[in-house]
Amino acid sequence: MGEILTKEFLKQLNMSREELAESMGICKQDIEDIICGRRRLMTDEGRILAEMFGTAEGFWINLQALQDRKEQRSK
Repeated sequence: MGEILTKEFLKQLNMSREELAESMGICKQDIEDIICGRRRLMTDEGRILAEMFGTAEGFWINLQALQDRKEQRSK
């Protein structure tokens, strides 16, 4: 999830993680944790990202589900 968010969205828009956090109304540490896979993306945060980046809400929910499965397999 973090790699896609960073490479496909933040870099493309020249947006910093701090700017993303501010736009979403969450702290920078939460964004860092989401990008690094230390924290799950919540459904409401997925909605915000969808609105911000013009994607389907399901895009972000599915990315989180893939991340969850990947983590389950590595345990």
